[in-house]
Amino acid sequence: MDLCQCVRHVPVDIPHQICGCPTEALRLKPGKAVAVITMNGRHELSMPELACKVCKATWTAGVDGILHSDYWPATLNFATIYETDVFASFEEMKMAAPGLSCQAFLKMLDQRTVRFGRTGKISADTFTKSFFEWEAVQYEMDNICKEEPFTCPACSPDMLAVSVDAVTTKHMSKAGRTDMLTLLAMRWNQQKTDNLATSLSRRYLRVLTSALDAQKRNMESMKTELDVTESQMEDWISDVKDWADATTINTTDVAALASRVEVLVASIKRRSQRLYKDCDSNKGCARIRRKIRDERGFLSSVVEKYNGMVPTTETLCFENILSGETAWPWQLPHSDSVDLRTKRRAFYLVMAGKRIQEEKMILQREMNQHWRSLGNRADSLKELSCLVSRATTEHSPWGLTEEGLTGLQCMIKKKWHFITKMMANARHCYLQVLTAAEGAQMINSQDTSDDYSDNDSDISDDAF
Repeated sequence: MDLCQCVRHVPVDIPHQICGCPTEALRLKPGKAVAVITMNGRHELSMPELACKVCKATWTAGVDGILHSDYWPATLNFATIYETDVFASFEEMKMAAPGLSCQAFLKMLDQRTVRFGRTGKISADTFTKSFFEWEAVQYEMDNICKEEPFTCPACSPDMLAVSVDAVTTKHMSKAGRTDMLTLLAMRWNQQKTDNLATSLSRRYLRVLTSALDAQKRNMESMKTELDVTESQMEDWISDVKDWADATTINTTDVAALASRVEVLVASIKRRSQRLYKDCDSNKGCARIRRKIRDERGFLSSVVEKYNGMVPTTETLCFENILSGETAWPWQLPHSDSVDLRTKRRAFYLVMAGKRIQEEKMILQREMNQHWRSLGNRADSLKELSCLVSRATTEHSPWGLTEEGLTGLQCMIKKKWHFITKMMANARHCYLQVLTAAEGAQMINSQDTSDDYSDNDSDISDDAF
Protein backbone atom coordinates (compact mmCIF):
# COMPACT_ATOMS: atom_id res chain seq x y z
CA MET A 1 0.00 0.00 0.00
CA ASP A 2 1.36 3.37 -0.97
CA LEU A 3 1.13 6.23 1.54
CA CYS A 4 0.51 9.73 0.35
CA GLN A 5 0.36 13.05 2.18
CA CYS A 6 -3.10 14.54 2.51
CA VAL A 7 -3.35 18.32 2.19
CA ARG A 8 -6.13 19.99 4.14
CA HIS A 9 -7.05 23.61 3.47
CA VAL A 10 -8.57 26.19 5.74
CA PRO A 11 -12.29 26.34 4.80
CA VAL A 12 -12.53 29.96 3.66
CA ASP A 13 -14.53 31.57 0.89
CA ILE A 14 -12.68 31.18 -2.43
CA PRO A 15 -13.47 33.44 -5.40
CA HIS A 16 -14.61 31.87 -8.66
CA GLN A 17 -12.34 34.10 -10.73
CA ILE A 18 -9.21 36.13 -9.99
CA CYS A 19 -8.37 37.32 -13.50
CA GLY A 20 -9.84 37.55 -16.98
CA CYS A 21 -8.72 34.07 -17.91
CA PRO A 22 -11.14 31.10 -18.01
CA THR A 23 -11.85 29.45 -14.69
CA GLU A 24 -10.33 26.23 -16.01
CA ALA A 25 -6.95 27.93 -15.86
CA LEU A 26 -7.14 28.33 -12.07
CA ARG A 27 -5.24 25.88 -9.92
CA LEU A 28 -5.74 25.41 -6.15
CA LYS A 29 -2.59 24.73 -4.19
CA PRO A 30 -1.65 24.69 -0.50
CA GLY A 31 -0.17 27.86 0.92
CA LYS A 32 1.48 28.56 4.24
CA ALA A 33 0.74 26.38 7.27
CA VAL A 34 -1.87 27.78 9.67
CA ALA A 35 -3.01 26.61 13.11
CA VAL A 36 -6.82 26.78 13.19
CA ILE A 37 -8.52 26.60 16.60
CA THR A 38 -12.13 25.37 16.66
CA MET A 39 -14.38 23.78 19.27
CA ASN A 40 -12.82 20.45 18.24
CA GLY A 41 -9.36 21.63 19.21
CA ARG A 42 -6.30 22.56 17.18
CA HIS A 43 -5.99 21.79 13.46
CA GLU A 44 -2.81 22.06 11.38
CA LEU A 45 -4.10 23.23 7.97
CA SER A 46 -2.85 25.09 4.93
CA MET A 47 -4.13 28.43 3.69
CA PRO A 48 -5.56 27.90 0.16
CA GLU A 49 -3.98 29.73 -2.76
CA LEU A 50 -5.22 30.18 -6.30
CA ALA A 51 -2.86 30.53 -9.25
CA CYS A 52 -3.64 31.11 -12.93
CA LYS A 53 -1.59 28.98 -15.29
CA VAL A 54 -2.05 31.49 -18.13
CA CYS A 55 -1.34 34.95 -16.67
CA LYS A 56 0.38 33.75 -13.48
CA ALA A 57 -2.03 35.76 -11.30
CA THR A 58 -2.29 34.56 -7.71
CA TRP A 59 -4.75 34.94 -4.87
CA THR A 60 -4.62 34.17 -1.17
CA ALA A 61 -7.07 34.98 1.61
CA GLY A 62 -6.52 38.27 3.40
CA VAL A 63 -8.03 39.78 6.54
CA ASP A 64 -11.37 40.43 4.83
CA GLY A 65 -11.62 36.87 3.55
CA ILE A 66 -10.79 35.42 6.96
CA LEU A 67 -13.32 37.62 8.77
CA HIS A 68 -16.02 36.85 6.19
CA SER A 69 -15.44 33.15 6.85
CA ASP A 70 -16.05 33.64 10.62
CA TYR A 71 -12.41 33.40 11.68
CA TRP A 72 -10.39 35.75 13.85
CA PRO A 73 -6.65 36.20 13.15
CA ALA A 74 -4.51 35.88 16.26
CA THR A 75 -1.35 37.21 14.57
CA LEU A 76 -0.59 39.61 11.74
CA ASN A 77 0.77 36.90 9.47
CA PHE A 78 -2.14 34.51 10.19
CA ALA A 79 0.04 31.87 11.83
CA THR A 80 -2.92 31.15 14.17
CA ILE A 81 -6.59 31.87 13.56
CA TYR A 82 -9.57 31.19 15.78
CA GLU A 83 -13.07 30.24 14.76
CA THR A 84 -15.34 32.92 16.24
CA ASP A 85 -17.60 30.17 17.56
CA VAL A 86 -14.82 29.39 20.07
CA PHE A 87 -15.02 32.93 21.52
CA ALA A 88 -18.82 32.90 21.58
CA SER A 89 -18.84 29.49 23.30
CA PHE A 90 -16.30 30.61 25.90
CA GLU A 91 -18.39 33.70 26.66
CA GLU A 92 -21.57 31.63 27.02
CA MET A 93 -19.82 29.15 29.30
CA LYS A 94 -18.51 31.99 31.47
CA MET A 95 -22.05 33.32 31.74
CA ALA A 96 -23.41 29.92 32.76
CA ALA A 97 -20.45 29.06 35.04
CA PRO A 98 -18.54 32.23 36.08
CA GLY A 99 -16.01 30.12 37.98
CA LEU A 100 -14.76 28.50 34.75
CA SER A 101 -11.19 29.61 34.07
CA CYS A 102 -9.57 30.20 30.70
CA GLN A 103 -7.04 27.45 31.45
CA ALA A 104 -9.82 24.92 32.07
CA PHE A 105 -11.54 25.85 28.81
CA LEU A 106 -8.32 25.53 26.81
CA LYS A 107 -7.52 22.24 28.51
CA MET A 108 -10.87 20.95 27.28
CA LEU A 109 -9.96 22.04 23.73
CA ASP A 110 -6.57 20.31 24.05
CA GLN A 111 -8.36 17.11 25.05
CA ARG A 112 -10.57 17.44 21.98
CA THR A 113 -7.41 17.74 19.87
CA VAL A 114 -6.04 14.49 21.27
CA ARG A 115 -9.39 12.72 21.00
CA PHE A 116 -9.46 13.20 17.22
CA GLY A 117 -5.88 12.04 16.72
CA ARG A 118 -4.13 15.40 16.40
CA THR A 119 -1.33 17.05 18.36
CA GLY A 120 -0.43 20.54 19.47
CA LYS A 121 -1.26 22.89 22.35
CA ILE A 122 -3.26 26.11 22.42
CA SER A 123 -1.51 29.17 23.85
CA ALA A 124 -3.44 30.70 26.74
CA ASP A 125 -1.88 34.16 26.25
CA THR A 126 -2.73 34.24 22.54
CA PHE A 127 -6.27 33.04 23.21
CA THR A 128 -6.89 35.64 25.92
CA LYS A 129 -5.49 38.45 23.77
CA SER A 130 -7.55 37.43 20.73
CA PHE A 131 -10.70 36.95 22.80
CA PHE A 132 -10.56 40.45 24.27
CA GLU A 133 -9.77 41.92 20.83
CA TRP A 134 -12.88 40.20 19.45
CA GLU A 135 -14.95 41.48 22.38
CA ALA A 136 -13.58 45.00 21.88
CA VAL A 137 -14.76 44.95 18.26
CA GLN A 138 -18.20 43.76 19.40
CA TYR A 139 -18.30 46.64 21.86
CA GLU A 140 -17.38 49.19 19.18
CA MET A 141 -20.12 47.82 16.95
CA ASP A 142 -22.65 48.23 19.75
CA ASN A 143 -21.26 51.68 20.47
CA ILE A 144 -21.92 52.75 16.88
CA CYS A 145 -25.49 51.54 17.32
CA LYS A 146 -25.70 53.62 20.53
CA GLU A 147 -26.07 50.67 22.87
CA GLU A 148 -25.78 51.49 26.59
CA PRO A 149 -24.61 48.29 28.32
CA PHE A 150 -24.46 49.83 31.82
CA THR A 151 -27.89 51.48 31.81
CA CYS A 152 -30.95 49.63 33.10
CA PRO A 153 -34.06 50.47 31.06
CA ALA A 154 -36.31 49.95 34.10
CA CYS A 155 -34.54 51.45 37.14
CA SER A 156 -32.10 53.95 35.63
CA PRO A 157 -30.61 56.16 37.04
CA ASP A 158 -31.06 54.57 40.50
CA MET A 159 -29.35 51.29 39.66
CA LEU A 160 -27.76 48.71 41.94
CA ALA A 161 -24.15 47.56 41.64
CA VAL A 162 -23.16 44.24 40.08
CA SER A 163 -21.31 41.81 42.36
CA VAL A 164 -18.95 39.25 40.86
CA ASP A 165 -17.40 36.29 42.66
CA ALA A 166 -13.62 36.50 43.00
CA VAL A 167 -13.33 32.92 41.73
CA THR A 168 -14.29 34.26 38.30
CA THR A 169 -10.95 36.00 37.76
CA LYS A 170 -8.59 34.62 40.41
CA HIS A 171 -6.10 33.24 37.83
CA MET A 172 -5.90 36.45 35.77
CA SER A 173 -3.63 39.44 35.79
CA LYS A 174 -4.91 42.75 37.11
CA ALA A 175 -5.65 44.07 33.62
CA GLY A 176 -7.24 40.80 32.51
CA ARG A 177 -9.33 40.69 35.68
CA THR A 178 -10.70 44.19 35.04
CA ASP A 179 -11.51 43.36 31.41
CA MET A 180 -13.25 40.10 32.30
CA LEU A 181 -15.31 41.66 35.11
CA THR A 182 -16.37 44.47 32.78
CA LEU A 183 -17.31 41.98 30.07
CA LEU A 184 -19.33 39.79 32.42
CA ALA A 185 -21.11 42.82 33.85
CA MET A 186 -22.08 43.92 30.33
CA ARG A 187 -23.32 40.46 29.39
CA TRP A 188 -25.28 40.02 32.63
CA ASN A 189 -26.86 43.42 32.12
CA GLN A 190 -27.79 42.42 28.57
CA GLN A 191 -29.26 39.15 29.82
CA LYS A 192 -31.29 41.06 32.39
CA THR A 193 -32.51 43.52 29.76
CA ASP A 194 -33.57 40.76 27.37
CA ASN A 195 -35.71 39.08 30.07
CA LEU A 196 -36.81 42.24 31.87
CA ALA A 197 -40.47 42.19 30.80
CA THR A 198 -40.98 38.62 31.99
CA SER A 199 -39.12 39.26 35.24
CA LEU A 200 -41.07 42.42 36.13
CA SER A 201 -44.44 40.89 35.28
CA ARG A 202 -43.73 37.82 37.42
CA ARG A 203 -42.65 39.94 40.37
CA TYR A 204 -45.74 42.10 40.00
CA LEU A 205 -48.01 39.06 39.83
CA ARG A 206 -46.34 37.56 42.90
CA VAL A 207 -46.90 40.77 44.85
CA LEU A 208 -50.58 40.89 43.87
CA THR A 209 -51.51 37.23 44.26
CA SER A 210 -49.49 36.19 47.28
CA ALA A 211 -47.96 38.97 49.37
CA LEU A 212 -50.77 41.52 49.13
CA ASP A 213 -53.58 38.98 49.57
CA ALA A 214 -51.81 37.33 52.51
CA GLN A 215 -51.31 40.68 54.21
CA LYS A 216 -54.98 41.59 53.79
CA ARG A 217 -56.04 38.24 55.24
CA ASN A 218 -53.76 38.71 58.24
CA MET A 219 -55.11 42.18 58.87
CA GLU A 220 -58.72 41.05 58.70
CA SER A 221 -57.94 38.10 60.96
CA MET A 222 -56.40 40.39 63.56
CA LYS A 223 -59.37 42.78 63.44
CA THR A 224 -61.73 39.86 63.99
CA GLU A 225 -59.62 38.37 66.77
CA LEU A 226 -59.32 41.62 68.73
CA ASP A 227 -62.72 43.00 67.68
CA VAL A 228 -61.36 46.41 66.69
CA THR A 229 -62.29 48.90 64.02
CA GLU A 230 -60.12 50.66 61.45
CA SER A 231 -60.07 53.87 63.50
CA GLN A 232 -58.89 52.01 66.60
CA MET A 233 -56.10 50.44 64.56
CA GLU A 234 -55.01 53.91 63.47
CA ASP A 235 -54.92 55.02 67.12
CA TRP A 236 -52.71 52.05 67.96
CA ILE A 237 -50.34 52.94 65.15
CA SER A 238 -50.05 56.46 66.52
CA ASP A 239 -49.33 55.11 70.02
CA VAL A 240 -46.50 52.91 68.70
CA LYS A 241 -45.02 55.82 66.74
CA ASP A 242 -45.12 58.04 69.80
CA TRP A 243 -43.41 55.33 71.85
CA ALA A 244 -40.72 54.90 69.18
CA ASP A 245 -40.12 58.67 68.97
CA ALA A 246 -39.75 58.86 72.73
CA THR A 247 -37.24 56.01 72.65
CA THR A 248 -35.04 57.51 69.93
CA ILE A 249 -35.17 61.16 70.94
CA ASN A 250 -33.63 60.75 74.43
CA THR A 251 -31.70 57.61 75.31
CA THR A 252 -31.76 58.41 79.06
CA ASP A 253 -35.54 58.39 79.51
CA VAL A 254 -37.60 55.57 80.93
CA ALA A 255 -38.80 54.14 77.63
CA ALA A 256 -35.25 53.78 76.31
CA LEU A 257 -34.12 52.03 79.48
CA ALA A 258 -37.15 49.72 79.35
CA SER A 259 -36.31 48.74 75.77
CA ARG A 260 -32.70 48.10 76.77
CA VAL A 261 -33.81 45.86 79.63
CA GLU A 262 -35.93 43.77 77.28
CA VAL A 263 -33.03 43.29 74.86
CA LEU A 264 -30.55 42.30 77.56
CA VAL A 265 -32.94 39.85 79.25
CA ALA A 266 -33.75 38.17 75.92
CA SER A 267 -30.04 37.92 75.08
CA ILE A 268 -29.12 36.38 78.45
CA LYS A 269 -31.93 33.82 78.23
CA ARG A 270 -30.97 32.90 74.68
CA ARG A 271 -27.30 32.40 75.60
CA SER A 272 -28.29 30.33 78.63
CA GLN A 273 -30.33 27.99 76.44
CA ARG A 274 -27.42 27.61 74.02
CA LEU A 275 -24.89 26.94 76.78
CA TYR A 276 -25.20 23.16 76.67
CA LYS A 277 -27.34 22.72 73.55
CA ASP A 278 -25.10 24.14 70.82
CA CYS A 279 -21.73 23.99 72.61
CA ASP A 280 -19.73 20.75 72.70
CA SER A 281 -16.40 21.99 74.12
CA ASN A 282 -15.21 23.49 77.39
CA LYS A 283 -13.68 26.44 75.57
CA GLY A 284 -16.99 27.27 73.85
CA CYS A 285 -18.94 26.99 77.11
CA ALA A 286 -16.46 29.25 78.87
CA ARG A 287 -16.81 31.87 76.14
CA ILE A 288 -20.63 31.85 76.44
CA ARG A 289 -20.47 32.05 80.26
CA ARG A 290 -18.16 35.07 80.03
CA LYS A 291 -20.60 36.87 77.73
CA ILE A 292 -23.49 36.03 80.07
CA ARG A 293 -21.57 37.50 83.05
CA ASP A 294 -20.83 40.68 81.12
CA GLU A 295 -24.45 41.12 80.07
CA ARG A 296 -25.76 40.41 83.59
CA GLY A 297 -23.46 43.08 84.97
CA PHE A 298 -24.65 45.59 82.39
CA LEU A 299 -28.29 44.60 83.00
CA SER A 300 -27.87 45.18 86.72
CA SER A 301 -26.71 48.75 86.15
CA VAL A 302 -29.55 49.45 83.69
CA VAL A 303 -32.20 48.05 86.13
CA GLU A 304 -30.78 50.14 88.94
CA LYS A 305 -30.95 53.27 86.80
CA TYR A 306 -34.50 52.42 85.67
CA ASN A 307 -35.72 51.86 89.24
CA GLY A 308 -34.41 55.28 90.21
CA MET A 309 -36.59 56.95 87.56
CA VAL A 310 -39.98 55.22 88.09
CA PRO A 311 -42.44 54.95 90.98
CA THR A 312 -42.00 52.20 93.56
CA THR A 313 -44.96 50.27 92.16
CA GLU A 314 -43.21 49.94 88.77
CA THR A 315 -39.72 48.95 89.87
CA LEU A 316 -38.03 45.79 88.61
CA CYS A 317 -36.47 42.95 90.59
CA PHE A 318 -33.22 41.81 89.00
CA GLU A 319 -33.68 38.15 89.93
CA ASN A 320 -37.35 37.97 88.95
CA ILE A 321 -36.89 39.30 85.42
CA LEU A 322 -34.44 36.49 84.64
CA SER A 323 -36.69 33.69 85.95
CA GLY A 324 -39.30 32.71 83.37
CA GLU A 325 -41.80 34.94 81.62
CA THR A 326 -42.09 38.43 83.03
CA ALA A 327 -44.95 40.87 82.61
CA TRP A 328 -43.14 44.15 82.09
CA PRO A 329 -44.70 47.17 83.79
CA TRP A 330 -44.67 49.12 80.54
CA GLN A 331 -46.58 46.32 78.82
CA LEU A 332 -49.42 46.09 81.31
CA PRO A 333 -52.86 47.25 80.11
CA HIS A 334 -53.24 50.99 79.81
CA SER A 335 -56.34 53.13 79.82
CA ASP A 336 -57.51 51.52 76.56
CA SER A 337 -56.95 48.01 78.01
CA VAL A 338 -54.48 47.10 75.22
CA ASP A 339 -50.81 46.44 75.95
CA LEU A 340 -48.00 47.81 73.81
CA ARG A 341 -47.06 44.37 72.47
CA THR A 342 -50.46 43.97 70.81
CA LYS A 343 -50.23 47.47 69.38
CA ARG A 344 -46.81 46.73 67.95
CA ARG A 345 -48.17 43.58 66.34
CA ALA A 346 -50.82 45.65 64.59
CA PHE A 347 -48.19 48.23 63.66
CA TYR A 348 -46.00 45.61 61.98
CA LEU A 349 -48.95 44.31 59.94
CA VAL A 350 -49.87 47.79 58.76
CA MET A 351 -46.27 48.63 57.85
CA ALA A 352 -45.94 45.34 55.94
CA GLY A 353 -49.00 46.25 53.90
CA LYS A 354 -47.58 49.68 53.14
CA ARG A 355 -44.29 48.15 52.03
CA ILE A 356 -46.13 45.83 49.66
CA GLN A 357 -48.11 48.75 48.24
CA GLU A 358 -44.85 50.66 47.80
CA GLU A 359 -43.28 47.70 45.97
CA LYS A 360 -46.33 47.54 43.72
CA MET A 361 -45.93 51.21 42.81
CA ILE A 362 -42.20 50.74 42.16
CA LEU A 363 -42.88 47.82 39.83
CA GLN A 364 -45.51 49.81 37.94
CA ARG A 365 -43.03 52.65 37.54
CA GLU A 366 -40.31 50.28 36.31
CA MET A 367 -42.64 48.63 33.79
CA ASN A 368 -43.69 52.04 32.50
CA GLN A 369 -40.09 53.20 32.19
CA HIS A 370 -39.09 49.95 30.48
CA TRP A 371 -41.85 50.34 27.91
CA ARG A 372 -40.82 53.94 27.15
CA SER A 373 -37.15 52.95 26.84
CA LEU A 374 -37.98 50.26 24.27
CA GLY A 375 -39.88 52.78 22.18
CA ASN A 376 -37.06 55.31 22.43
CA ARG A 377 -34.57 52.64 21.43
CA ALA A 378 -36.60 51.74 18.34
CA ASP A 379 -36.80 55.43 17.39
CA SER A 380 -33.06 55.91 17.77
CA LEU A 381 -32.36 52.89 15.53
CA LYS A 382 -34.69 54.33 12.88
CA GLU A 383 -32.83 57.64 12.95
CA LEU A 384 -29.48 55.87 12.78
CA SER A 385 -30.67 53.80 9.81
CA CYS A 386 -31.66 56.96 7.95
CA LEU A 387 -28.26 58.49 8.70
CA VAL A 388 -26.43 55.39 7.40
CA SER A 389 -28.56 55.26 4.24
CA ARG A 390 -27.60 58.87 3.43
CA ALA A 391 -23.91 58.36 4.21
CA THR A 392 -21.35 57.81 1.47
CA THR A 393 -17.83 56.46 1.51
CA GLU A 394 -16.35 59.97 1.29
CA HIS A 395 -18.62 61.50 3.96
CA SER A 396 -19.08 58.58 6.34
CA PRO A 397 -18.81 59.71 10.01
CA TRP A 398 -17.41 56.28 10.86
CA GLY A 399 -14.81 56.06 8.11
CA LEU A 400 -16.38 52.91 6.64
CA THR A 401 -16.23 51.60 3.11
CA GLU A 402 -19.34 50.96 1.04
CA GLU A 403 -19.30 47.34 2.11
CA GLY A 404 -18.87 48.45 5.72
CA LEU A 405 -21.87 50.79 5.49
CA THR A 406 -23.96 47.94 4.09
CA GLY A 407 -22.88 45.69 6.95
CA LEU A 408 -23.70 48.43 9.48
CA GLN A 409 -27.15 48.85 7.97
CA CYS A 410 -27.72 45.09 8.24
CA MET A 411 -26.67 45.14 11.89
CA ILE A 412 -29.01 48.06 12.64
CA LYS A 413 -31.88 46.23 10.99
CA LYS A 414 -31.17 43.11 13.04
CA LYS A 415 -31.16 45.11 16.28
CA TRP A 416 -34.34 46.95 15.27
CA HIS A 417 -36.24 43.71 14.61
CA PHE A 418 -35.04 42.39 17.97
CA ILE A 419 -36.33 45.52 19.73
CA THR A 420 -39.75 45.21 18.05
CA LYS A 421 -39.99 41.61 19.27
CA MET A 422 -39.09 42.76 22.77
CA MET A 423 -41.81 45.42 22.58
CA ALA A 424 -44.40 42.85 21.52
CA ASN A 425 -43.35 40.55 24.37
CA ALA A 426 -43.38 43.41 26.91
CA ARG A 427 -46.82 44.53 25.77
CA HIS A 428 -48.14 40.97 26.13
CA CYS A 429 -46.59 40.45 29.59
CA TYR A 430 -47.62 43.80 31.07
CA LEU A 431 -51.18 43.75 29.80
CA GLN A 432 -51.64 40.33 31.41
CA VAL A 433 -50.84 41.53 34.93
CA LEU A 434 -51.97 45.17 34.88
CA THR A 435 -55.55 46.29 35.10
CA ALA A 436 -57.24 47.68 32.01
CA ALA A 437 -56.76 51.30 33.15
CA GLU A 438 -53.12 50.80 34.18
CA GLY A 439 -52.28 48.99 30.95
CA ALA A 440 -53.95 51.61 28.77
CA GLN A 441 -52.13 54.41 30.58
CA MET A 442 -48.76 52.72 30.11
CA ILE A 443 -49.26 51.77 26.43
CA ASN A 444 -50.67 55.18 25.51
CA SER A 445 -47.70 56.93 27.13
CA GLN A 446 -45.58 55.69 24.21
CA ASP A 447 -46.31 54.96 20.57
CA THR A 448 -47.89 51.53 20.29
CA SER A 449 -46.24 48.60 18.57
CA ASP A 450 -48.28 49.32 15.43
CA ASP A 451 -45.95 52.26 14.83
CA TYR A 452 -43.07 49.80 14.74
CA SER A 453 -44.59 47.16 12.50
CA ASP A 454 -42.66 45.77 9.58
CA ASN A 455 -45.19 47.16 7.10
CA ASP A 456 -44.56 50.78 8.08
CA SER A 457 -40.88 50.39 8.89
CA ASP A 458 -38.39 52.92 7.64
CA ILE A 459 -35.83 50.11 7.78
CA SER A 460 -37.10 48.10 4.86
CA ASP A 461 -35.66 45.03 3.24
CA ASP A 462 -35.41 46.94 -0.06
CA ALA A 463 -32.45 48.86 1.33
CA PHE A 464 -30.40 45.66 1.20
